Amino acid sequence: VGEKERLTNSVNVRTRDNKVHGYLSSSHVDQEPPRSPDAQQQSPVITSPVTPLVTPTSATDVENYLSKCPSGGLCQRLPADCMSCTYHHNCTYGKVASFSCKPKSGVHCIGESGQLLTNFSLTITCQFCWQLEPSQYKCTNSTSCMTVACPRRRYNANCTVLDHVHCLGKRVFKKRLFCNWTGGYKWSTALAL
Repeated sequence: VGEKERLTNSVNVRTRDNKVHGYLSSSHVDQEPPRSPDAQQQSPVITSPVTPLVTPTSATDVENYLSKCPSGGLCQRLPADCMSCTYHHNCTYGKVASFSCKPKSGVHCIGESGQLLTNFSLTITCQFCWQLEPSQYKCTNSTSCMTVACPRRRYNANCTVLDHVHCLGKRVFKKRLFCNWTGGYKWSTALAL
């Protein structure tokens, strides 16, 4: 396929010969990739349940994550930005699942017995980042909406998962939160007004 395939939010239908024979994403609607003559004879394999390992694309990306990554520590304790994992999204929500991971380029980590590892297994609870407990991510605050409105108003917050927390999906997401801004007054002053 001549065009660059999109890895996010797309499902590629492949055959055993690893050729793309269709797209199920909005970026490829009404577009058909070139077909091989023997495409109808092979059974399709859906590749959506696996998120591929992502590697940094520039020297700036490498510098950004290396500044957060301790070297020589346990692989399972690395921050999420320091490793690449193959997450499969067909695990059972709320259950513990194991995923295959490797430290990113320039990151060195060890296993329980002290040996240097290039691949390791990470065990986490199966849930998407937006499903985490609020204590496991930080969100932006709004200073333009007031809590005294009735019914309570909400605002769109940008939320980022904490470095040490591992989850499925995007680590930065939007969430509608209740307003918690009183316009600069202390609660006692706001109550008196």
